[in-house]
Amino acid sequence: MEENKQKKKKKQLNTYLQFSSLAIQMAVVIFFGAFFGIASMAFVNVIGPLMFRILEIPQEETGALAGTLTAVQEIVVILVIGTLGALSDKVGRRLVYSSGFFLLGIGYFLYPLAGDSTELIFFRIFIALGCAANTVMLPTVANDYVHESTRGKLIATTSILNGLGLVLIIGTFRNMPGFFNDMGYDNVFAGRYTAWIAAVMCLLVASVLFANLKKGAPSQVSKKEPYLATLKIAFKSARNPRVALA
Repeated sequence: MEENKQKKKKKQLNTYLQFSSLAIQMAVVIFFGAFFGIASMAFVNVIGPLMFRILEIPQEETGALAGTLTAVQEIVVILVIGTLGALSDKVGRRLVYSSGFFLLGIGYFLYPLAGDSTELIFFRIFIALGCAANTVMLPTVANDYVHESTRGKLIATTSILNGLGLVLIIGTFRNMPGFFNDMGYDNVFAGRYTAWIAAVMCLLVASVLFANLKKGAPSQVSKKEPYLATLKIAFKSARNPRVALA
C-alpha cells in the first residue's frame, strides 16, 4: 500500500516537472517571438525611403506612393486578419504564427528587387500578410500558453519585449545602410543587403517558432467547429459596433 502511494506521488511529481518544463519552454518561445514581433513589422518603414531612392522616385511623388503602400497593407490586413485567427483554431497557432514571420522574410527579400512602383506594391502584399499573421498570433499565443494567475505578468513582459526589440533592432537597421555605404557599396546594394539581413532574421524566427511551439489546435478548443462556421461566428460578432471598431 505504501509502495503504491510512493509510486503515485512519483508519477505526480514527474507529471508536474514535465508540465513546468513545457510551460517554461513555451514562455521562452513567446518572449522570443515578442522581442522580434513589432520590430519585424516596423522594418518596412526603414526600408521604404531607401526603396524610393533606389527606384529614383521623384520627391513630389514619394508621399503619394508611401500612402498607397500603407493603404494596400492596411486593406490586406483588415481582409485577412479574421480569417487567420479562425484558421489558427483549425490548424494550430504554430503554423500561422511561424508563417507570419516566413511571409515577412519573403517580402523583405523581394522588396529591394522591385523594378518599379507596381512591383513594390505587389511585394508589399507579402509583408502585409506577414504583419496580419504576426499581429493576431502574438496575443493569441500569449493567452493560450499561460496559467490564469500569471496571465497579466506574461502579457506585460511581452509588451516590454515588444518595445525593447523595436528600439534595439530598428535602431540597428537604421544605421546599417550607412555602414554598407562606408564599405563602398552604393545605395542599391546597401538597401538590398539591409533588407536581406532583415529577411534572414525573420526566417530564423519563423524556424524557431515552428520548431518549438506546440503542434495542433489549442487545448481550449475542445470541440473543433468547421472553418466556415468559425468565420461565421467572427463576422456575426463583428456586427457589434464596439467589436467592429476594435
